[in-house]
Amino acid sequence: EVLITTYTKASALADRPSLYLLWGDENGNDVDSLEREFINISPGDIQINTYRGTHTYGGPGVFEIKVEDPNRNEGVLNMLGSVDTPFAIRSLLIIDPVAGHNNSVQLLNPATENACLNRSWIHNPAAYDPDGDQLVYSLVSCRGFNGDPIPTYVYPNEVSSAEDLFFIDSETGDVVWDSPQIVGEYNIAIRVEEFREINGVVMKVGEVIRDMQIDVQ
Repeated sequence: EVLITTYTKASALADRPSLYLLWGDENGNDVDSLEREFINISPGDIQINTYRGTHTYGGPGVFEIKVEDPNRNEGVLNMLGSVDTPFAIRSLLIIDPVAGHNNSVQLLNPATENACLNRSWIHNPAAYDPDGDQLVYSLVSCRGFNGDPIPTYVYPNEVSSAEDLFFIDSETGDVVWDSPQIVGEYNIAIRVEEFREINGVVMKVGEVIRDMQIDVQ
């Protein structure tokens, strides 16, 4: 079972009653369409959408689950032409009889954050792993067409000429920006990898990527 959660602009004319999903084992078959099951309107003109679907795989393997939405917000500063750039997210499903059953991490904090100009900003996705696996965090490029990294993407600290710092703590998941220099919207992506010790060997058992927005005011 897969659960997709997206954050969209509530007042926007564009809406997504369904999303197309790649399960990673299509082999030329049609792309699956997931109907939206729930909408929640939050303060700040934010609409939270959830989509759920189930799929049966033929056997063990490593599968990249991907979903793509045609447009990001207009005017995102750390990429070119954001409104014409798709929003794409993915998870890595590893089916391994040796590793056994696995649940993906749940990210309990929202995927949109405000930051203040010239003030240090810290965010943690609040990742929870039901299986107690070891989590490792890293920053990766946001993705666009066909789920590939966006060619013009840069990290938020590279937009200004100042020497501000932007990094993530690989153990705690704290994302730090010290400090924003230009007002506007920025997109970032956080990768959360799951590792488990099996028969004395540490193995990777899954991966989730969150794409989120920072609004500097």
